[in-house]
Parts: sequence; structure tokens; C-alpha cells
Amino acid sequence: MRNSFVGLDIGYDSIKVIELKRDKAGLVATNCVIEPIEYDDVKNYSEEKVAEAIARALKNPSIKGSSVVVSLSGQSVFTRFIKFPTLDRSKIDQIVQFEAQQQVPFPIDDVIWDYQLLGDWATIDDIDEASVALVASKKEVITGLLENFESLKMDIEYIDIAPFALCNCIKFNEPALDGCTLVLDIGAKSTDMLVMEKDTVWLRNIPIGGIAMTQAVQKEFKVTFKEAEFLKKKYSVILCGDGPMVGESPERLRISRALTATMTRLLAEISRSIGYYRSHSEGGRIKQIVLVGGGSNIENIGTFLEHKFNVGVKKLDTMHNLEYRNGMAEFIAKKNTCLDVLLD
Repeated sequence: MRNSFVGLDIGYDSIKVIELKRDKAGLVATNCVIEPIEYDDVKNYSEEKVAEAIARALKNPSIKGSSVVVSLSGQSVFTRFIKFPTLDRSKIDQIVQFEAQQQVPFPIDDVIWDYQLLGDWATIDDIDEASVALVASKKEVITGLLENFESLKMDIEYIDIAPFALCNCIKFNEPALDGCTLVLDIGAKSTDMLVMEKDTVWLRNIPIGGIAMTQAVQKEFKVTFKEAEFLKKKYSVILCGDGPMVGESPERLRISRALTATMTRLLAEISRSIGYYRSHSEGGRIKQIVLVGGGSNIENIGTFLEHKFNVGVKKLDTMHNLEYRNGMAEFIAKKNTCLDVLLD
């Protein structure tokens, strides 16, 4: 087992790299780098710019490790949860391969796929009912990802699926979470929605995220995408409550109006998905919400969600079971989105 890992998170506006080591104290975060992906408009985003940012981040002298763990975004993979009424453990590979051929919406020879049994059946030979998470991604997506590391002399330890890696991160950092938990990872291009209940996880990727919010600000202020991104980050707020917002600046009021409209669309999709989960998976009621991702930094977003869903909302706390060195504690408290790919 390796004692040092480099976790790499490919975001839409930056590459985030964190180095973890194992010692007698457990997991220790030793270094972290954030490298921006330089583009002035969403239309100018390119894989070449991503590759350049990855190279800059991994060549940073503070990063010493050579074994990389990287994740695929929820948008890049096909995910399906399958229930089997009975399952002979010795035939599971054959059964799941048949299901993959039936359910993956691409020619099976054009994808790389895998599965995971959900729950703890380590000591059980015959399972009365089993749930399987089936995931698949096009080979060209995996190949394109690996090409970013060919010239960097770094080994890819494994490729994980970002929502499942996030699930492991939450279990590691928030072991006391109890009951049906909704996790919202609000990224740039989309939002990964996870429902964690007992030993199972259910997920959906919703194509609404930070870029949609920036475009709403762009429309509200009639400015360029780059200018709208600046305004969104400077005045990022959702104003809650009844009546006039006394003392608020005109900019914050307009930003709030734009972000609230986008969040309302997102919440409509989340509500529909919760209804689907409860009706098809016999799931329980949501008891709490955990926020992750850049969108979780919007001022008052927790209060906004509490009003809509009538449950407690909190940001993921990565300070419980991880030791920080080299002045990283404050950094990780603000930038926690790259931890999940390592805590699998």
C-alpha cells in the first residue's frame, strides 16, 4: 500500500491538487495547489487549456508524490442502480455483464464499465436481494483523461467516479451522520445529487450549476461572461425573508434575483428527483442536507434550502479525521472539493 497519494480534481475553472500521506497519526494533508484554467468565456473553454493547467499544477515543486488518484465527473459517466431479487454470488459478474449490455446506451465495446455491490455482504454467499451500482464511460473520455498525464511521469493509481468518491469522503469525515441524507455538490457545469441512506447511495446529475448562475447574472447586468463571473463572486448572495431588503446594495439585490431564479430551477429538479427516489427505491424522508462544491459558498444558500425543504443544512466538514500541516487547515476549510477523490 502506498504511503503518499496525489488527488487531482478537474474543475471547470481550476485544477485542484492535494497531497496526502499516511503515518502513525492517520491521514495527513501536506500540500495543496490550485491552478486556474485560463479562459475569458465559456465558449473558449478547451481540453488543451485543461491539460496545460494540469501540467502546471503537478509540476509545482510543493507536490512530491508520483501516484495520482483522479475522478470523472458525474456528467462524464452513465450510472444505473439495479436491484436483483436473488443473486448467486458466484454468478454476479456474468449477470451484471448481461445487464450492462442491456442498459448502457452505447455499444458495449465502446465503453469502459464496472460495478459495485451496495451494502455489506462480505460474509454472505447467497443474497436474497442485492443492489448494484453500474457505471460506464466512453473509452474516448478515459483515453483523453489519461493523455493529460503521459508526459508528466506520474502513475495513475486509479480513476474514481466523483459522486462515489464524495460519498466515501462524507463517510470518512462525517461518520455521525444518521438517517436519509441529501448531498448537493454544486459544481460549475452541473450539480451532483446524492441520497445516502444506510449502506446505499442513489445519485443523479442535474445539468444546472455555477455557469448557469453566471449566465443569469450576465443576462441581468448585460455584461460579458467574464464580467458576470466577477460580479457573481463579489456579490454572491441569495437574500431570504419577507418584505423589502433594507440596507442592501442594488448590486446584491440584482445578483440575488438572478441567482434565486437559477436556484429555483435547480430545486425543482431536486424535488422531482427526491420524489422519484422515494417512489422507486422505497427511500425515507430527507432528514438533512450536506453542501459541497463551489456553489456551496453562496451567501445564505443554506438558509434558502432550509426554507424550501424544512430540514437542517450544513457544509461538509473535512476537519474531523484529517491532520493538516504546512498551514493547510485554513485553506482546506475554504477549498474542500478536491479531498473526495482521495478518501476512497
